[in-house]
Amino acid sequence: MKNLVFIAILILSLSTQLTAQRPQRNMDPVERSKKQTERMKELLELSDEQAVKIQEINLDFAKQVQEMRKNNTDREAMRESMQTLRAEHKEQMKKVLNEEQYQKMLEDEKKMQERRMQGHQGGKYHQ
Repeated sequence: MKNLVFIAILILSLSTQLTAQRPQRNMDPVERSKKQTERMKELLELSDEQAVKIQEINLDFAKQVQEMRKNNTDREAMRESMQTLRAEHKEQMKKVLNEEQYQKMLEDEKKMQERRMQGHQGGKYHQ
């Protein structure tokens, strides 16, 4: 009986930990932009001034994405709009970052995209 209780507690705690590690897809734009900016600040070693500007850019981008997802039911039109929006976002980033930081950001985006694609192909979960 004790073993059964122990196993039940173990399974419950593991499932809680796995759930806690999943990224939050339903974050509001403010939360999403803060999280993205914090990650970029660490990865790209942003100055405080750069971080403030990047936060504004990320917040604007997150708001636009949220609005687009709400109002757009046509998948192809949304894909095209997202490509345009991402290109504009990159251009704004390029104005704030130095060349080395910008290249590092692009490399990181590419790695993240590859991980997402691997996740779709194998049904695996990647962070």
